Amino acid sequence: LNGVTTFVSGDWTQITVTAADNGVAGTPERLGFHGFNYFSKATGNLDVLSTWGTSLDGSGTAPARFDYINQRFTVANRATATLGNTWNLSGRGAGLVVGDGVTSCTVSNGASNIAVPFLEIKNGGALQIAPATTLTITGTNTWGGFRSLTLRNGAALNNSGLAVVKGDLLNERETPVDWGSGTLELSGTLRQHLTGQNLFTGLVVNNPAGVSLEGNTILNGTLTLNNGRVMCGENQLLLDAGASIAGIPSADNMITIAGTGELRKGFPEGFTGSFTFPVGDTIETPVYTPVT
Repeated sequence: LNGVTTFVSGDWTQITVTAADNGVAGTPERLGFHGFNYFSKATGNLDVLSTWGTSLDGSGTAPARFDYINQRFTVANRATATLGNTWNLSGRGAGLVVGDGVTSCTVSNGASNIAVPFLEIKNGGALQIAPATTLTITGTNTWGGFRSLTLRNGAALNNSGLAVVKGDLLNERETPVDWGSGTLELSGTLRQHLTGQNLFTGLVVNNPAGVSLEGNTILNGTLTLNNGRVMCGENQLLLDAGASIAGIPSADNMITIAGTGELRKGFPEGFTGSFTFPVGDTIETPVYTPVT
């Protein structure tokens, strides 16, 4: 914290911030691990403040705003949920949790965009991103040990639009995950790690620090190398028969492998053209050595 803090009750987690670093100065904020968890009611659009409460059933005190820091919103008490308008959880450290890990719960964004620092989808939970809409995960969470996008075993995310992720993608599913027909854009500033086995349609790399694939990955659409390297390590990156490469590959924008890692490309029956593998190495000085 920067500035003066004043205790407003006996609860040490309730303080008034007169000069905070979250952009909402002079308003009561909850900075501890008590009182900032909100749960959805059985009805109501998620972008409406009155849909939420501090009790497990969604009753209790509703949040004053969606842009306060360190608020966690858990979608529960219902099988389906949707939005009526754009929903921006812009407070630093805020997060959205889909499902309670026990009962099924599907969130559909309809025609609205969602922006949140951290997203966790629990067992039985699902998030559906509609075409022509955007899910943005800013990766500015402050919860110790959490990643910006976490998919628990038994969870699902079906992206038919654009998902912009600025932090790590933690996939805990025991089976490969198909992320849908949309595009995933990785645009952080620190190296981003993608764990688990993943199937993407469109993948855009726009991170100068690079992207590390820490599980076997299949791409059946376009891999766009705008900025940053894709590091396969000892895993496989399979470009399906319909996959293509876009961008301008170079020593800064290429695919690297190590050890038993592989970059593979499938081709349709009767293919007679050529394909350039945008590969290189970074053993000493980064070198781009494409193979056609």
